[in-house]
Amino acid sequence: MVRRHCLTDDQWELVADLVEVERKETGRPLKDRRIILNGIFWILRTDAAWRDLPDRFGKWQTVYDHFNI
Repeated sequence: MVRRHCLTDDQWELVADLVEVERKETGRPLKDRRIILNGIFWILRTDAAWRDLPDRFGKWQTVYDHFNI
């Protein structure tokens, strides 16, 4: 099922290599790049506040940190 504001599998295949994540030395596992990118797209398309990001995209602070790099 494709959700609004989310990348399809074909679209993700096109951009997956472009969305690099630097591994930090925090000891925490990396977040799914696709979910984070979908969260950024959701914010940009809905013009909602970061705190209103749905839980399915993870913590809004994490998504914002990746957006703000």
